[in-house]
Formats: sequence, C-alpha cells, structure tokens
Amino acid sequence: MPIPPGLSKSPFEINIPSERWKPDIDLVKKPIQQFNAPFVEKIREEVHEWRQFGYDGVSDTSKYLLNFWFNYQHKNDFQYYFAQRESVESIIYLFEYKKVRSNRDLLTLDSWGITEDFLQDDWLRLIIKQATGSGKTKVLSLLIAWSYFHSLYESDSILSKNFLVMAPNTIVLDRLRTDIEGLNIFNNDPIIPLNGYENRSWSFSPKVHIQDDIKSISDLGNIFLTNVQRFAERNKQNNEYDLKSKFLGPEPNIKKGGIKNTVKETVKKLDNLIVLNDEAHHVYENTAWKRSIEDIHNSLKQKGQKLVLQIDVTATPKNKKGEIFTQTISDYPLVEAIYQEVVKKPVIPDLPSREKLKEYPSSIFSEKYRDYLHLGYETWKKQYEKHKKMNKKALLFIMVDDTKNCDDVENYLKSTFPLLKNGIFVIHTKDNARDSTGEINENTSKGKEELQRLRRLVNTVDDLDSPIKVIISVLMLKEGWDVRNVTTIVGLRAYASHILPEQTLGRGLRRMYFGQQLDEELDVIGTDNFIDYVKSISEEGVELEEIPTGGSNPSSGPVVINVDEENGSKNINELDIEIPSIPKRYGRDFLSLQLLNPNEFKFKPCKLRNYSKEESIKEIIFKDIIEDSEQKSIKFDNLEYLTSTTVLRFFTEVIIKDLGFSKLGVNHFIYGKLKIFVSDILFGKHVDIDDLNIIRNLSEPFITSQIIETFKKEINNLSLKDLGFKDSNLSTFVSNTKPYLSSRKKIYYSPKKSIFNFIAGDSKFEIEFAKHLDSFDDVVSFFKNDIQMKQYIEYVKHDGRIGSYYPDFFIKLKDESIWIVETKGAETLNDPLKYKRLETWCKDATKTQNINWDCLYLRQEVWNSIKVKPNCFFDLLNMI
Repeated sequence: MPIPPGLSKSPFEINIPSERWKPDIDLVKKPIQQFNAPFVEKIREEVHEWRQFGYDGVSDTSKYLLNFWFNYQHKNDFQYYFAQRESVESIIYLFEYKKVRSNRDLLTLDSWGITEDFLQDDWLRLIIKQATGSGKTKVLSLLIAWSYFHSLYESDSILSKNFLVMAPNTIVLDRLRTDIEGLNIFNNDPIIPLNGYENRSWSFSPKVHIQDDIKSISDLGNIFLTNVQRFAERNKQNNEYDLKSKFLGPEPNIKKGGIKNTVKETVKKLDNLIVLNDEAHHVYENTAWKRSIEDIHNSLKQKGQKLVLQIDVTATPKNKKGEIFTQTISDYPLVEAIYQEVVKKPVIPDLPSREKLKEYPSSIFSEKYRDYLHLGYETWKKQYEKHKKMNKKALLFIMVDDTKNCDDVENYLKSTFPLLKNGIFVIHTKDNARDSTGEINENTSKGKEELQRLRRLVNTVDDLDSPIKVIISVLMLKEGWDVRNVTTIVGLRAYASHILPEQTLGRGLRRMYFGQQLDEELDVIGTDNFIDYVKSISEEGVELEEIPTGGSNPSSGPVVINVDEENGSKNINELDIEIPSIPKRYGRDFLSLQLLNPNEFKFKPCKLRNYSKEESIKEIIFKDIIEDSEQKSIKFDNLEYLTSTTVLRFFTEVIIKDLGFSKLGVNHFIYGKLKIFVSDILFGKHVDIDDLNIIRNLSEPFITSQIIETFKKEINNLSLKDLGFKDSNLSTFVSNTKPYLSSRKKIYYSPKKSIFNFIAGDSKFEIEFAKHLDSFDDVVSFFKNDIQMKQYIEYVKHDGRIGSYYPDFFIKLKDESIWIVETKGAETLNDPLKYKRLETWCKDATKTQNINWDCLYLRQEVWNSIKVKPNCFFDLLNMI
C-alpha cells in the first residue's frame, strides 16, 4: 500500500497506528509470514494508548526514564526519532505492563492466528525492526539504561545490570565500540538523567569489557562487547562461508594452559544477564550465533536461573526464505524512513536512459559493461562536484561478480578517468589461490593486513582528506557498512534470492547531511537483471522513482545554492544586502506560570449531565484536534478501569503539545492545575473526578474543548510577552551566506540581479515574480529567502504559539530603500498575523539602520489581474 496520507513527514512526530504503512497482503502469491510480523499491529495500538495516558501500570523507574527521554527538553533541542521511541516503549510495555516473560505470552497479541509452533526459543526473545540509518544503537543504549536502573531501584526486578552486546563482525564491533567504550554514548546522549531528577540518584557506572579483554567483574554492572566469533569455533577447513568470515575478528588468544578470561567463559559464570544483538538478521535460524546464546541460557538454567531477555535489532529480520522473524514486536519500515527523509531515497534511470545502455560481446568484464561504468562515473561526477561545494565528498560504489573482475574494473577506471587515478579502493585479497571468492585468509600476514585496510576504510572514507572516491567490491557488505557519502551505486552482478534488495541498497542509504531536512537521493545504476532485483523492494512499499540520467540531465538529489562568485558578470558587492539583526520582540516568561490559578480563570461553568449507568460505561472517545484539521482519537471500551488520572494526563499532553511546551518538563505542574480546575471549577461545584459519570462528561467534545482552550488561553495570557523594540548595532550581509542545499523538486531560475546562483521557488508564481524583478529598472538586487538562510521573524500564531516566519523576497531599490515582499497564493489563518508582524519588523529595521524598510503583501490573484505587467517596482506599488 502507498504511504497513508496521515503519516507525519517529520520523523520526530508521534503517528497513530492507523496511519502507519502496511504491506499489501496477497496470500495467493506468498505465505503470510513473508509480509509482516503477527504481533506488530496490536502492539502498536496498545502502546499508542498507553503512551497517551502517561505510561500507567509500570514501575516509577520506567515511567521516570520514559518521560525524561521523550518528554523532556534536552540540550541543543535533541530529540529521539519516533521510531526509536516506539521501539523502546514497546519493549518496556511488553515486559512491564503486559508481564510478558516467555514467547508464548505474545500469542495474545497475534493477528495471524499462529500457534506455539512458530515460537521455538526457550527464553524471551524480542526483535526490533528498524530501517538502516534510523539509529538502532541509540535504541540499545536506552534499553541498557532501562534494565540497569530497573534492576537497581525496583525490589522485585528480574532484569540485570550485566549486558552482553554482540555483533556479527568486527566492522559492526568497531562502530559499537566507539559508542560504548568509555560509556561515550551514555555521556553524550540524553540517556542518563541528572542526579536529583525525580529526587533520585542516577549514577551509571558499569564496567566495559571489550572482546576477551576481561577486567575484574564489577558489582555496579558490566557491559561485555564482543562479536560472535568469540563464542563459536569456526571450521577452518570449510571454505563455503569464508567470504563472510573476513569481517570476523581473530580467534581468541590461546595461552599456555588454555583460554583464560574469555568473554565466553566469563558470561557463563554470571547469575543474571541481558543479551542484546546488533545487526541480528543471522540469529534467527540455527546458526552458531543462536547456539551460543542457547549455551548461555542453559548455563543459567543449571543455576536455577534463566536468560530473562534477549533483544535483537536489525533492518531485515528475515530468513533465507524471506520470512519475517515471528517475534518482531516493533517495525520502522524502510518506506517510512525514506518518506520521512531519515535515509536517502533511491532513484533509478528512466527507461529511455536505460535503453541507451548496451552489454558488449566481450570476455573482458570492463569492456562488456563499459556503458554502465561510464554512466555510473558521469552520474557520480555531477554529485562529486556538487557536494564538494558543501565540503563533502561523494562516493561511487561498484559491485562486481568476482575479484578478478574487480582488478579489471579498477584498471579500466584508472586509465579512462584521470580524476579516479589515485582514488580507487578494491575490497578483496590477492595473497592466495582462492582470491576469486573474495576470501580473506586471516592466518596470513597479508590477510590480516587486508582486514585492517577494510576496517580503516569504513572509518575514514567519508573524510574529505581521504583520497578514496570509488569502492569496488565483490562482497555484499550486508552489515556494518556505516559509510554516509555513497551517492551512486553501480550493480554489475547477480544476487542470490536470499540477499534482500534493502541490504544491497543499504550500502548507500545513510544520509550525508544528518539532521537537515533535505530530500537526499541515491542513484542506482545497473544491468537489467540488477535493476529488476532492486525494484523488488516494492514489496516493502518502496517505489523507485525513475529519472532522466546522463548527458545534460541534472543530477539527482538537492541543488546547491551559493553566492555566485564564479559569475564574472555579477558585482557581488553591489548586489549584497545588509540585514539588521533585530532582537526578538515576542517571548515567553516561563516563571510567570507559577501564577497560574484556576480560581481566577475567566470561565463560565459547564452544565453537568447525569448519564445512566449503561451510558457511563459504554465506549467513549477522547478527541484531539491538531492544526485545525487532523483529528486523533483514543477509544475506551471498558470504562470501569478508566481513572481520572488517565483522563487528566490526556488533557495535559494535549495542552503541553499545543503550546509547544513538550520539552519544558512542566507536565506535573499543568496536571496539578487541571486536577483543581476539573474538581472544583469546571462544573461550578466540587465533583468527584473518579466518578464514572464525571469521566463520561469529560469525554464530551464541548467540555474537552473548553478545558483545553481555557488552559491554553490563560497560560498564553500569563507567559506570552511583547518585549518591545530594542535597538541593535548587529547586522549580517547576505554575501556571508554559506552554500546550502535545496530540494530538486522546487522550480529554479538563474537570476541576473541576485547574489545567488539560483532562485528556488515553491510555485510558478514565485519564479514569475523573480523574473520580473530581474527586469525592473529600479531594482538593484534581490534574493528569495529560504529556511536554510535563517532569515526569519518570530510572530504569534492564531493559537497563541510563537512561530518562525520566513518572508519571501528581499529587494534593494536604486533609492537605497529595501522592500520585503510576501507572495501569497492560498491564504491560511496565520498569514495576516505574519504580515502584521512584518510591518512592525520593517519599522524596527528602519529605526535601526536609518534607511527605509517597507513591505508588500502580494496576492497571486492580484498579480494575475494585472494584464500589462509594470516595468519597475514602484509602478507595481501604484497598481496595487
């Protein structure tokens, strides 16, 4: 199915379960296990309701942590993705609220009609499915902290302060080590609350042990970080899977007297342990990895204990048949990650572009596929030149079928494209007769050297200082490849059916510009078989856009807008515009919230209705209207278990969210005031807020609206302040704007009188107006404002929130006056408020700079009504 219209474009916004993507199920073509997991849908629904009402039914420790992580204002406005939040919430909800202790307990959440035969593990194993690049390590770190403090503070806790974190190879291990060694991620991310939060000490000091470097075991907790190789002896005579083993670390050191202090033996001696597996798509089947965890479980059983919890995270929890792992309990699919711009969007050449490509009848690999290599290079070079302006380096990734052809492609690229002469990295070894398999022989010095080269590549290739521009590989590199700068993939090999297309695309999906709202794209080029293979990802909801590629066609991905210094026909100094830095006029006085007194609200009491017992306990719905149009509802089927606490928390969350106070940590304060208001004021008399009849009244849309709107109005009256005009000597020149990226989906125009190389328009009207500014006799220069330029004015929205307003055009005239023009098509409720604020800002700017600043509100219908367009800006003013 396509992306539902209600799914938020922001990866941080909460989404209701009915607006999440789901696969189209066709049981004629495939069994249900190849579509979605049986438990995800019901878990989403129940966790959503649980979240809305304040995480009731769990320990104080869990509630405190959840609120700190997801409802607290963090430094630099840091937020976790909703996908990360939902994954963590789902684990805690199942373990604490639902009391899930075995896999069979999950059957109550089944939507397939499965039996216990689908659940083979003897210990509780929960799987989190999160798209590549969506921050799985952060999820693991939050869950470690949850288990740690739950074990510390909850007397009946069966969780642990000991953790075994396992990786499939040393590439993944290196990434995890960066985060976990020295407790780096716990110190840098808002994971551990400050001491004193909720009147508790939050000391987090487990000892970290890397691989077999085992220190003394700490009573304060231990994190053992290792890869599966430390738990499984490999058959050195078996060459079938040695291609994968190139990623595995060396065998444990054998000392005289045997292996000493290995992680494998150490964790078996512990009385309690939580196992967390990263990139865990190998663990489900009967592999050495799974058997290693089973050994740990059996060791605990011998002591009368058991492995309480295993948590696996992976982007592709599927076996070789394409069947999803049954115990998947949370799902952030790739299609949602692409839509929310968490990862790049893959694009492929359109049919006319692909039809130009030929496979030549040659036994030389590079000759046979030279069209594909040339198109790949040409496409990559456009990206390389573009991103170089942003101080980033684009990478080209080429996949071939064997190591001999790796060498051939490398030599061809070096001899054909001078830019690549010293910038190619080939992933394979040349030190033994089996090199055509891509195997690294770790028992030779050359093999160890090659493995180290590969690990160094992953850690350094994104750096601008690295000369590497192209990577040629036989390997699938299905996990641990955290390189961000791949912009182009060229596929010249076939793939086994068990290799998933999202694993192949994953080599380039990670974003180059993390944290910026940009529609980054990944060019995917290849043979017809390769493109057909990649297009099979449509089963995951991902529809690949086809675009003209090669020749004079523009590159995919965002467009660079920069000061046009290379244009010799422009006088940058003359085109420059100085903009005053005027202090904000509107702000919040949060200290005034302490004066919020429900007894002083200007409010007319609501009429209390008496419902029959049947009416009081029937299904009711609490509705939250968002941005005047979107409606989200919470249903309760059994009111006998609904309390006033739950309802008041709902109102609190809505008020906090609507005011933009979600990060301030004032939930408890607002909740307390709400309780007074509903108990003593709402109905004009004191009422028992736990009475079902009162709760039933609170669900009525009119009363719900009265509560929420009254609190928002009173809070705004107290806290919203007009700070007045403040003079400033600070200003900024537009010429200081750094290059920035803009969506290729916008409309572009190359202006003559603008300091920038492009004007990016959201509509044809804006571009038409820009062209006329270029032709106006009295216009010296102009620019079209973009959010990336950060030229905004704060204003008060119609609902009392403070927003940011980005006016459209800044125009400098020959009389040295500067005008700001807001071009407007359809008008919204906030638009008149924005323009009124703009008028005030222009008056303040005039006082500050002693030159005239003025503004114009230009409606598209007015512009269209002018049949003969003016020749100068002042003529336009006279016409309106």
